[in-house]
Amino acid sequence: MFEIEPNDSILLANFIEIDDSSVEVISGEIGDTFAPANDVDLFGIELNPGETLFADINAAINGSTLDSVITIFDVDGNLLVQNEDNLFNVDDELVTEDDPFQQFTATQAGIYYVGVSGAGNLSYDPNIAGSGTGESVGAYSLVLTVDTSFADDNAAEPNDVISFANPIELNSEEPVVVSGEIGDNAISLFPGNDVDLFEVTLAAGDNIFADVNAEIIGSPLDAVLTVFDVNGVVLAQSDNNIFEIEDEIIEEDDPFVQFVAPIDGDYYFGVSSSGNIGYNPNVIGSGIGDSSGFYSLSFSVGDDILDDGIVEVIPDDDILDDGLEIILDNGVDDRNLDDISIGDEVINRLGDIIPTDSELTL
Repeated sequence: MFEIEPNDSILLANFIEIDDSSVEVISGEIGDTFAPANDVDLFGIELNPGETLFADINAAINGSTLDSVITIFDVDGNLLVQNEDNLFNVDDELVTEDDPFQQFTATQAGIYYVGVSGAGNLSYDPNIAGSGTGESVGAYSLVLTVDTSFADDNAAEPNDVISFANPIELNSEEPVVVSGEIGDNAISLFPGNDVDLFEVTLAAGDNIFADVNAEIIGSPLDAVLTVFDVNGVVLAQSDNNIFEIEDEIIEEDDPFVQFVAPIDGDYYFGVSSSGNIGYNPNVIGSGIGDSSGFYSLSFSVGDDILDDGIVEVIPDDDILDDGLEIILDNGVDDRNLDDISIGDEVINRLGDIIPTDSELTL
């Protein structure tokens, strides 16, 4: 299909309908208006949460004089992602070409707009025709593809900052599992710098268990899991999971965090790569990581779950100074119960009094 002028603003954008995994190729030209270098072509497309849009411009590769920019806006014209060049790896060497590529995953249903402009025209207002200034003209083809395979239960880019965090609805009956990838954010030039943030709403005292699986499923990702408050302050962080099996300390690269909410509110769980432990969750690309790959992140809520383990309390005069031993399905953890003696009353966070010669609910 061909672009239809005028399409320099959201109001006049050409609307594109694309089925799942189908490809739509649009032929257009930057420069076919009264101010050639300032020309912008806008295309509207409807996306559902989790659907990923792939937008690829071919111009220089076809001999066109156009050095293009691709930008994706929300329905109000807010810039979501932008790319001026395509950076990729060939035989361990970074190669740059003038034809940009942009990937974007919708976090909510709505109309999104793909803008094509000439080099230099990076800050135009998509609601005002001719509002920017460019320096390149020429013909192009825009290839659009939509992938719905990551919808609903997968991480949706961009989600590198708290304001773009993917919302998670917890289920008290069973774990909620989301799949994602560190390294799939086109905003970041370096895959290891990618961060995925998830928003969870908790009440004061809620006990949540977040577990990352990457290494265990064969992924090259060495993950870090961090919990932030609504202001981006670190509340908990795990780089590795350490546990004990038959008196041997085991360390794995897949992190696990148990967190109890101090107050009612929204909390943010961030997955990043090893080394990227000091990033700012309010600033995209603020940290530096050194690995990438796929992962799954599970959220469980309750009182008796510890790293997917089964909790039992066994009184034993020979263990932990007449204390208690907690046996997990992946090892032994005394949980600092040395000062609890058999027969003592233990009060859990719900106010239940539990004798220490029976099952203990944490």
